[in-house]
Amino acid sequence: RSIGVPDASVDRVLIVDTWHHISDRGIYAAGLARALRAGGMIAIVDFTLESPMGPPRMHRLAPEAVRGELESASLQPSVIDAGLPDQYIVKGISGAR
Repeated sequence: RSIGVPDASVDRVLIVDTWHHISDRGIYAAGLARALRAGGMIAIVDFTLESPMGPPRMHRLAPEAVRGELESASLQPSVIDAGLPDQYIVKGISGAR
């Protein structure tokens, strides 16, 4: 799936509070991974399962699920403890090309 960005053309991608809306997230993540230059980073910020705000709970994703989607796209994912009260951050780093 094309995301409309040339391969190896971006250093950073930031997605805030919308990852749960994307259909076929694994395929989309693979497109993002192709768009990243070597060492580039994707950061996904989304609502925790427990947050009192955000989308309906049935639409929320655990950070481990997002981590798995980035990993399946050949990114090196990690969950970042940023101390946000209602959100989490998952980052994925592109390997060498």
